[in-house]
Amino acid sequence: MKKDKNDEMYSIPDAPFPIFDTQLSIQENLTQSAQLKIPTPQLPQTQHPHKFFDYTIQHPLGIPACPITGSSAYIRLLAQLGFSVFTHKTIRSFAHPPHPFPHTLPVSYQLLSHLDLHTSVMHSTDQQPTLMNTLALANSIGNSSDMLAASVQGIADSRAALNNNQILIASIYGAATNTRTLVDDWTFLACTVVEAGAHAVEANFSCPNLHDNSPIYCNLDLMQQIIKNITTAINPIPLIIKVGISNNAQQMETMMCAAACAGARGICGINSVSTQILNEHHQPAFGTRTTAGISGAPIFNLAVKWIQHAYYINKKHNLDLTILGTGGITLPEQFDSFFDAGADIAMSGTGTMWDPYLATRYIKRIYNANISTLNTHYRNMYEHPAQ
Repeated sequence: MKKDKNDEMYSIPDAPFPIFDTQLSIQENLTQSAQLKIPTPQLPQTQHPHKFFDYTIQHPLGIPACPITGSSAYIRLLAQLGFSVFTHKTIRSFAHPPHPFPHTLPVSYQLLSHLDLHTSVMHSTDQQPTLMNTLALANSIGNSSDMLAASVQGIADSRAALNNNQILIASIYGAATNTRTLVDDWTFLACTVVEAGAHAVEANFSCPNLHDNSPIYCNLDLMQQIIKNITTAINPIPLIIKVGISNNAQQMETMMCAAACAGARGICGINSVSTQILNEHHQPAFGTRTTAGISGAPIFNLAVKWIQHAYYINKKHNLDLTILGTGGITLPEQFDSFFDAGADIAMSGTGTMWDPYLATRYIKRIYNANISTLNTHYRNMYEHPAQ
């Protein structure tokens, strides 16, 4: 049977495929992204745009800071596939190399929980993921960054790649230098990315700092000082803080109240979850590094619980923080799980690396668009595991 025009207009590939190669370094992937070409369907326009801080966006769907947001070529491509909020990969004020290769490895799927975060061991595998619902990666990249001039140009190019009603957040990570204190470097970076065109700034407090190897969101005095300095310098541009999982509910509540009091307007969580990664010989899969960050399906439930608690705290104390949820979305219907939990923006990094059409598939489900490619192979890729 001959397809009509609507079939062609909304045609997308019938199965996910990676746009990031785990067998290449992060820099090789970013370099190759300029040659990446995939079909870009025409999407239906929403009649009810969403508010995001003082901006208007088409869809509350985003991509967090991750390997594929370090390139304007990746962002330009994904801007055509339904996402409206993009967080440029974290930058520093000086060049910083990634950890030694490999940078990402597939791992055997297992669901992580709060009860075993400090004791979990996951195993790398030579098998590339074939099902989205069990997609699991270990990441050993670190806060790598280009020279500042190149990073600033990348942010400007990424901003230029966006359409109307799409937003660029720039993620930053400060460190003391020969000429700036730790707090001053955070503030300098925030001003720099705003000048480059960022609509909002994300302070990446989820990674260990250089003083005591603890994340900044666990050091309330330092966190508040950084937030106050940044928000004073970039006002009225909104500041978002990126955090990981707190040790307990009270710590998370105290942290969120302190952040809002200092002037933060948004909070993003969670980061990848640090876990011991072993290879088939029961040796560290990343050489001398015994732990790495787990992303993808294993951390989905952890992310949902974090969003639920963040929403509760936000309402309880009238903090008026915008909640950006990330961690573990690998299926289009899981965006709804984040919204139901209380997220204002639902984001997918690893899932999008494996299936760039996640947002497209979600939007078309909502608008009941005519997708001729929902065939058996697609359903098999997205089938849920047996209970």
